[in-house]
Amino acid sequence: MHMIGLLLLLGGLSARLTVDPSATRAITRRIVMTSLAGLGMFGLGLATRGISILGMTTELAVAVVFAVSFLLSERRRAKGLRLIAMLAAIVLVLLQTGGSHAAAEPGMLPVITHLMHYLVVVGWAGCALHLAALSFSGETDDGALVTKVMPAYTKLSIASLAVAALAGGLLAFVHIHNADALTTTRYGFAYQAKLIFAGLLLVSVALQRRHFNLAEGHVQQANALRRAALWSRRVLRLDALLLVCLIVTSVGLTTRAPPGLAPFLNPQSWSVIAEDTPITVALQPVSGSLSRARLEIQASSAERPLAEGTRAALSMRRSDGAAGLSDVEALPIGPSTFLAEIVIAMPGTWALEMHFVSPDGEIRRASHVVALPGPPLAQDMRPYLSLRTIAYTPANLVSFIVGLLLVAAGIWAYRLSGHGRAPAWLAVSGLGGVALAGLLVLSVSFVKTYPSSFWRNPVPYTVSSIRDGDSLYREHCAECHGVAGRGDGPWAIDTRGSIPDLSSPHMDTHTDGEIYWWLKHGIPSLDMPGYAGVLDDNQNWSVINFLRSLRHGMPAEQ
Repeated sequence: MHMIGLLLLLGGLSARLTVDPSATRAITRRIVMTSLAGLGMFGLGLATRGISILGMTTELAVAVVFAVSFLLSERRRAKGLRLIAMLAAIVLVLLQTGGSHAAAEPGMLPVITHLMHYLVVVGWAGCALHLAALSFSGETDDGALVTKVMPAYTKLSIASLAVAALAGGLLAFVHIHNADALTTTRYGFAYQAKLIFAGLLLVSVALQRRHFNLAEGHVQQANALRRAALWSRRVLRLDALLLVCLIVTSVGLTTRAPPGLAPFLNPQSWSVIAEDTPITVALQPVSGSLSRARLEIQASSAERPLAEGTRAALSMRRSDGAAGLSDVEALPIGPSTFLAEIVIAMPGTWALEMHFVSPDGEIRRASHVVALPGPPLAQDMRPYLSLRTIAYTPANLVSFIVGLLLVAAGIWAYRLSGHGRAPAWLAVSGLGGVALAGLLVLSVSFVKTYPSSFWRNPVPYTVSSIRDGDSLYREHCAECHGVAGRGDGPWAIDTRGSIPDLSSPHMDTHTDGEIYWWLKHGIPSLDMPGYAGVLDDNQNWSVINFLRSLRHGMPAEQ
């Protein structure tokens, strides 16, 4: 009730602006009365939200200011009062974003983006609800509906869709770090439903412009005018329904924890017991992936080994059920040894459940609970719109250029179809291409990282710098990480398996700038100290060159 009331309340202003050229007194009165009904629903909804008395009073006061300003602006035709109503609408939407996931993110960019997304979608949905109500009332003239209201509404839809898609894309990159998080978390499932409604709205918007451009030349024909008016009313009702579904789904997202950034996966091993059979589980991150890992499961009991032909399956889920996979089959790769690939899409406490079924039907079960923290120093990470990332790798630069070209091609296709010079499907594919290409551009220009993540190593990768880094590494790092970086130093005996192997493929998933930040500020979750004030910048970069040599070898002598 609270959300529907907000849509009806604020939508009155956007609906009034949309029908302004053709608004009769009856239409204006109906819009105002519907907005006032929305104010009542909003007030009743506040009473059931469970917020503080101060918060409820503040929101209700701002809503009343909006309603009074809007009502007086319609009676007195005062632009100043309409401006006050607009400002009150912005403040009211801002109050709704206070408890959002974006408000919990560091920096102002997520909050501003969420405010823009929320304001545009609420204004668009509210306008569609008002116009849909008018379409049922029969107070709109067919000619005015087709030639004035619907063209204005179509322009509002195109602009709203563009802004909502841009803002929504930015928020998606903040809350959902990759496709694994989209397909293995509750938040991701709800987000997929939101994308479905957004896609249906995209189809509707793409066809609106084409339809009304083609209808303009036939409005003098009575039958054509009636068909266009009937189509217009159906579009308004469909858009209103889809937008309400979209907003309800968005509200549902606020009740689920967003995946955020991937957990900080490092090679590690655990010992568990399946009935009376010791089991060793080794986790190895998949190279090139932030959230995928392989589990090698081996029975280490000589007295009671797993029988030949035993099948193994497992589930790896977060303890609160917010993410994970169930019934993952583990493939046999040797005597009493199995291999499975899992997805760990968000940090937290994870529960591993395994069961082994022998050929005679005997079942052995084992479980283990492990805490997988998020990225080190996550409080230092900020979302950035950065051009530096575009040129960081050739692949990023190519993706950015291809994305821009696809955006241009999509806009051209949409305009061509909108004027009737191309099939209708080209308008839909054009807008869809713009949306996908926009995501491609955002994927290489919008990141949530440390300030140094995309800094390039200023110290050349030479034998000399690697030797300098080797000396510094042996002095400050080898006690835990070992001389060869395998996590087997003398101080790591009690934590064997929890210290990362610096020579393993997972190192290639981290940029030099990320490693620089960790060297300077430490990794608290691994009890690794920071070396700010101990090593200068050039020394840090030399250590990084040495770490790279563990994977890629020494450069050729110059």
